Amino acid sequence: LCLTEPEFVAELHDITITHAIAQMERLLPELGPCIDVYMCSADDWGTQNATIASPQIYHDLFMPYYKRFTDAIHALAPETKTFLHSCGAIYDILDDIIDSGFDALNPVQWMAGTRRWAEWKDKARNRIALWGGAVNTQETLPLGTVKDVEKEVAEVVSYMKQDGGYVCCAIHNILAEIEPEKVIALYRTAASL
Repeated sequence: LCLTEPEFVAELHDITITHAIAQMERLLPELGPCIDVYMCSADDWGTQNATIASPQIYHDLFMPYYKRFTDAIHALAPETKTFLHSCGAIYDILDDIIDSGFDALNPVQWMAGTRRWAEWKDKARNRIALWGGAVNTQETLPLGTVKDVEKEVAEVVSYMKQDGGYVCCAIHNILAEIEPEKVIALYRTAASL
């Protein structure tokens, strides 16, 4: 629909965001002081290799509406941080995500696509908090040793924490099959840095 009926998509987004802002206008004056981080959206924009839609579609059909919503939240509850969850290889739309007004982005799925974690941090530095990315949950955590986990976490977190703006956790969900020793190694290593 973004390609064949962009006017419909824009109208739908306008209706949705107008309704969401009306809800926030009723709720945030009362609840804002109790909310540290508001998860605005869980739109997965990436696959393992690229964005699901073109960066231009994000820019034209999604960014203006995200921006309206994040601006409304910041106006209604200035201390509340806005959060976007978007998996996958979304490095190519990172600037537009930042321009959408989000304060935090999760996950930092740096192993999707061709960009490494240092490139994500360098592009985001002092502009948006990166939430996650400490260890690869598709390869290192399930298939590596405890030592592999410690090495990757030490390398990634040492860089990602520079200048602040980083919340340490794994790239994505930690599955039940992961040995507890690896999860402990993840957080012990990060805490020691």
